[in-house]
Amino acid sequence: MEHALYKKVPDEILQLFQEIEGLLLRSSFYLKKGRLIDCHELSESLAMLYFDQLQSRFGVFAGVSPHSWLISLDEEWLIDPYPVACLGGPLLIKRKSHWQKIYIERTERPFLMRADNFPERVRYTYRVLCRTKALLSLSPPPP
Repeated sequence: MEHALYKKVPDEILQLFQEIEGLLLRSSFYLKKGRLIDCHELSESLAMLYFDQLQSRFGVFAGVSPHSWLISLDEEWLIDPYPVACLGGPLLIKRKSHWQKIYIERTERPFLMRADNFPERVRYTYRVLCRTKALLSLSPPPP
């Protein structure tokens, strides 16, 4: 039986979510090989890859943990590619729901995003995602 939320998710958002889910699943080995990856670099990289559909946001999760996630350009949908305290992901969330009290945006970037090597880490993650997307022959973002 199909969940009622599926009927409310626009086709383009659901397709984007499923593409990101497949991309992360297939690139996870390369992203984690010999180094740590965090939610901040993953969100920034995905926002670069899907610049015409998503924006990266940062803040705190549940008022405690520094965290980054993605939002659709219409700001209706949130995609968390690296959920806090979860095994698996990503998550697709309707922003105007009880979740909006858990994902709290902040203007000051977390310490990890201010580190000297953060841009280099984002570029590495972005390159891995681009290569994986090309290998999978996933549809490129529309112009």
